[in-house]
Amino acid sequence: MADRVTHAETRYVWLVAGAVMLLAAAPFVLAALWPSPALQFCGFLIGVEDGNSYLAKMLQGAQGQWTVQLVYSTEAQCGGFFFLVYVLLGKVARLSGVSQVVILHVARLLAIPWALYSFYRLAAFFTPRPAVRRLALVLFAFTGGFGWLWVMFGLPAQLGDMPVDLWVPDASFFLSALTFPHLLLKQGLLFWFILGTLRFLAGGRLVDALLAAFAGLGCSLIHPYTLPIIGVPLGVYALWQGRHGWKALCTSCARLMLVTLLSVPYLLYAGWFFRTNPVFAEWQRQSPVPSPALHLYLIGFGIPLVLAILGLVLRDAQLRVHPFLWIWAIALPPLLYLPVPGQRRFLDGYQALIALLAARGLYLLCYRAVQPAALPTRPAGPAQARHGALCLPVLLAVAALSSLFLLVGATFTATGQAEPVYRPAWEMAALGFLVEDSTHPAVLSAYATGNLLPAYASLRTFLGHGAETVDFSTKEQAVHDFFTQDTPDRWRRDLLARYGIDYVYHGPREKALGHFDPRGVPYLELVYDREDVQLYRVMLGPIPGNIVK
Repeated sequence: MADRVTHAETRYVWLVAGAVMLLAAAPFVLAALWPSPALQFCGFLIGVEDGNSYLAKMLQGAQGQWTVQLVYSTEAQCGGFFFLVYVLLGKVARLSGVSQVVILHVARLLAIPWALYSFYRLAAFFTPRPAVRRLALVLFAFTGGFGWLWVMFGLPAQLGDMPVDLWVPDASFFLSALTFPHLLLKQGLLFWFILGTLRFLAGGRLVDALLAAFAGLGCSLIHPYTLPIIGVPLGVYALWQGRHGWKALCTSCARLMLVTLLSVPYLLYAGWFFRTNPVFAEWQRQSPVPSPALHLYLIGFGIPLVLAILGLVLRDAQLRVHPFLWIWAIALPPLLYLPVPGQRRFLDGYQALIALLAARGLYLLCYRAVQPAALPTRPAGPAQARHGALCLPVLLAVAALSSLFLLVGATFTATGQAEPVYRPAWEMAALGFLVEDSTHPAVLSAYATGNLLPAYASLRTFLGHGAETVDFSTKEQAVHDFFTQDTPDRWRRDLLARYGIDYVYHGPREKALGHFDPRGVPYLELVYDREDVQLYRVMLGPIPGNIVK
């Protein structure tokens, strides 16, 4: 086969993957081993709030469930067949007896070589030259844009207001490697879907159709929006491939529909569920993921984007650009600003395209003579070889500075011992009481507390996640009012009854919201009192209980 990968290339992929795994593991190992008797590392250095949410879903899987509820809302709801990766990881944690955090990070590290090998196989389809494939792999695994320069100049560092290589996993594989396993698993499946689909469109082999169909189903089970998004450039390519006649067009379109057929039932289920389940519909409404300003994309892709443009326009008779890459490159940018929710989702997989084109541009720029395609390509001379030997490492080093910045930032976070990355020992001890309650209680607390609790105990929180808490802004204000001293008790009782709250958590964060003192309040019974945390059971009738001290 033209896209055959040799054993030497496979060893190279494993070498690069091993380097990424070591770098991606180092700050987490440092955080876990950092001596701090008063604090406990909670497992995440980036995206802590989402990390706790994934642990909560793993906990549901560990308890035997296959469907997932959004436990950051107390509203009654039906579970949905989503987050299958974390449901399965939770079951692995339960069977192995290993902590959920450890299982999650083992999965994250193991997914790195999977994603990189998948990318390399895709690169092999588009270029016959191992040197270009290897360049593409390095660019994909390690490089970013000019986000590091943005931070050095002290420009805004909030999500949505800085270059995408610093905060959007789809724009930086290295950032994905520092965060969550499902992102890496989905990327690998996406690459196999593209590869199988392009092969099937070209040759019609059943094995390629099956590869694409099952990879597409895997993508959909992780992110239901992935196939519709990548289906746009693939659909345009199918139309382009059928340009020679009606029969060719029908064959091309039929083959494309065939590889997506296996995913259609699940995609229809996901669409129906999000429309009919009010809790999940609200979650979708509160997470619109709009595109940032255009210049944040351009800066965020930086040198690889410039090289990718060169890779498109430079001509070489032996290294032609596959038509699908042209279509993908041109079709995607306008989609990022369509007036629809989820604009940024269209970026899914685009870094791979940039890396593939950038590798071609870098190879031609540094090692090959650039000349008209009609002329035979002559090999690089000694002077050009020396130029390439100097140009290549400099460009790669500068392009990798954002990834280095992410790694250094994660390391400093690991040694900083600040919340929410670390949590006080007394807070983790209070979780033990809630873990023992098997009734799946609802807890009212401050936001930061509510984000942590469901990751370790089978409960629901009134407030705890920006997207997964139904009517987030209203509940955030309600929590503030609840702990304000001047709020009438009647209002508090109505709130607790309306949302079926079983416990009120009263720790330092809650006390900082106001001067309300739950002690002696007739509808709250103190059941836990250690160090800085008190837990109160909601009692709308006088029932005696014992206090844990």
